[in-house]
Amino acid sequence: MWTVWGALDTGGFQANPDWATLTELDASTVRLDLSPFVGTEREVLLTLSRGFGTLDLRRVIMVQDPIGEVVTGTQYAGALPQVVFGRLAVTGALDLGPLQGSMVVSGSFDSTGNFALSASGSVAIDPLASASISGSVTINSDDTWSMGVSFSGQVLSLATVQFAGEFYDRGQGFRYDLTGVAGLSIPGVTTTGVFSLSNAPGRAGLTAAVALSAGPANVARITASGTIAISGSWWYGRLSGTLDTLVVDASGWLEIGNLRDRATYDARRSAIVAANNLISALGFPTVATPAACASRTIGVTTFCELPSVRVDFAASASLLGLSFGVDGFVDGSGFRLTARTPAGGGRHVIRGSTWAPFCDAWWDIRFDANLTIQSANPNVSLSGSGDVHAGWCTIRIDVGISASATFNPTRLRATFRVADISITTDIRL
Repeated sequence: MWTVWGALDTGGFQANPDWATLTELDASTVRLDLSPFVGTEREVLLTLSRGFGTLDLRRVIMVQDPIGEVVTGTQYAGALPQVVFGRLAVTGALDLGPLQGSMVVSGSFDSTGNFALSASGSVAIDPLASASISGSVTINSDDTWSMGVSFSGQVLSLATVQFAGEFYDRGQGFRYDLTGVAGLSIPGVTTTGVFSLSNAPGRAGLTAAVALSAGPANVARITASGTIAISGSWWYGRLSGTLDTLVVDASGWLEIGNLRDRATYDARRSAIVAANNLISALGFPTVATPAACASRTIGVTTFCELPSVRVDFAASASLLGLSFGVDGFVDGSGFRLTARTPAGGGRHVIRGSTWAPFCDAWWDIRFDANLTIQSANPNVSLSGSGDVHAGWCTIRIDVGISASATFNPTRLRATFRVADISITTDIRL
């Protein structure tokens, strides 16, 4: 048999009278007769359960005698005959030792076309996993509506998943907003991922990001991340990663698309403008300044719109104290590839000393090298320099060497210098 309990608001105080005029029609249907209260405004909070606590509310029929109307799914009788309205509130619980669960359902409606229903529930298998879900539906008499759902789950402390979404029409057409987060953490490996998808003005498009970290730090650790954003014909993607070992360290990134992060783009543009102002004041030729761009927001990120698809990249590695780097770009206007050592510019410095007969020997070596290949003039540029300073007792040696060369289809220019001797060759083709 069904067990029924609730609270009846009789207009000023709460009471729990014996109003169990409830008839079980079959295994899935019960009838609650609220005819004594028809014509007055009263609210009933109803919970149905049987057995060990499993919620088994499938259908409730309220009979409004003597009117004879049958309203499905309501425990609210209205005093105004021109508007029929109702409210529903149901709770349930599950208790099977380590398996625990709960559910809450509530809603309301009226005969003018307004309807609202929400439900939420959770389940847990202690201590292995837990999950919760909720949803809601709202329909208004002005033809606007919304529907939402959310979910979250966890397995031990290893994996988590969260999702939320809303579909709606608030008088401006069909819209949707979806977001999700997932994570995995096991010994030695951590990964996370997020996404958002929307067609709402001002943030329409898809964004997604993922990050991975694996391996013990300073032994053999790898990190990687990726981001993508798409809105119509506009898109952006970025990949980056690092490798950290006892012998080699490396890192790199790649950006591609006809969008760039607005804050980063503006910062780079401002730096170029400031450098050009200084170079111009000194009488030297300036470099091309990126144009100001139009903004486009996807999700929560504001981008710059580029005139064409562009690829930017950079990578570096270090081995035994020496570093090497490469960076460049490719777009509709041309390309550039630059390789250098050290990776961050400047010069390598190698210093040392050792025992030698009579007194210690010492040395100080400094060097650098750069290679640029580009579509602009000059097409190829190569430069390098080195200085050697060494000594033993009262003997000292200082030697400086540098070389540079530039090339384009009509001209080759090269310069070589040793100490104070310099040789320059200029060949026009």
